[in-house]
Amino acid sequence: MEAAVETVSDNTKKKYTQTASILYSERVYSPEAILSAWLNLSCFMLANSLIFYHMTRVKSLQIDGRIAGIIAILLMTISTGYTVSAIGPYYKRISEVIKQCLQDERCNDDQAQRLKLTFYQYMALGIFTSAINLGITFYIGKKTLKLFR
Repeated sequence: MEAAVETVSDNTKKKYTQTASILYSERVYSPEAILSAWLNLSCFMLANSLIFYHMTRVKSLQIDGRIAGIIAILLMTISTGYTVSAIGPYYKRISEVIKQCLQDERCNDDQAQRLKLTFYQYMALGIFTSAINLGITFYIGKKTLKLFR
């Protein structure tokens, strides 16, 4: 019984090493998971700041509109900071993985192209999320400035 468990055919080993490329490794999934977690936190903070701002506007919370605007702007700025600070390390980590993939014989051109496409999609998502955060922050800032007049 033990011999059957320990014996693995050469074909199985070759098949495993052919499919065990960088593309499907922890080196790709880890940076993606970290970026995803930071984007999640950013969206959570953005939602909280918008809910807070809305509650002060409809008078569910009795706070001066100027103070509420400033607090919402600060929360959204922090939210944007999370996204921006997550994009940099993701860019560095995945750029290194792409470079390793291009040098690895197990990683063919198709896999490298899929990795690059995924990389560009995540970068665009992070930049787009930051732009939306900044746009909303600017809009609330503009509204808040009117309250100071």
